[in-house]
Formats: sequence, structure tokens, C-alpha cells
Amino acid sequence: MEKIIAEVEFESLRWNDVDYYGVVFVHPEDKSSLLETIYGNYDCAVNTQKHLVRFKNGGRLKVASLDRDHPHYDYAGAQLTTVIIDTNCFGKYEGGDFVKVSNVSSSEFIMYMMTRTRSKADVYSRTVIW
Repeated sequence: MEKIIAEVEFESLRWNDVDYYGVVFVHPEDKSSLLETIYGNYDCAVNTQKHLVRFKNGGRLKVASLDRDHPHYDYAGAQLTTVIIDTNCFGKYEGGDFVKVSNVSSSEFIMYMMTRTRSKADVYSRTVIW
């Protein structure tokens, strides 16, 4: 989670653009703590039901997880400035066994989300995978 927080900190320099829209995919267990970290460190408003952060200068950041079988459909047609994917969003090891969050194919999901990485924002678009 530390690497994701570091990426969010880097992204904070880009949130001044009203066209900025980013999404961070994390494990479902990590969504609340990431939202709390963002809210505690940045001038923003958080919609906890939608897991959406609105920054003072207009940028938006969604904190999402893959707890449904086709979550990428939520982003059909989206123009995302940044996509950050924590590989734990696909599942975690527990007691030596990998426990999947859903049946999402990691390779298909990553490729699909990369196609959403385009934006009207003045800052360049990027995809980050940890």
C-alpha cells in the first residue's frame, strides 16, 4: 500500500486541472484506508458511497476495487488521466493460498484500462501498475 500512497502523492501535483480524472484500483479491504489517507492529507471532499474524491481545484480521483466480475464496464467510454493498479486488487495470498477477489482476467483488465487512459487534461495521461 505504501507504493500506492507514493503514487497518489505524485498525482497530487496534477489535481489542479479541472479535467483531471484518475482511478486507483486496490483490494476491497484497502479502499477505506486509502480514502482516509487522501482525505487526511489533501484539501478535498470525499463521497464515501461512490468512493470518489473531489479536490479543491476540480480534479477527481476514484478509488475502486474488482469485487464484481466485469468492473471495467464501469469505465466504458471514460477518458482517464491516470490509472493506478495495485496488483493486490486481483487478490491476496492468505495462508499460502491465493484468494481471488473476482473472476476478472488480470491481463484483459489491464489492457482494457490502458485504452481508457486518455484525457482532455493539460497533464499527460499515464498508467501505473504495482
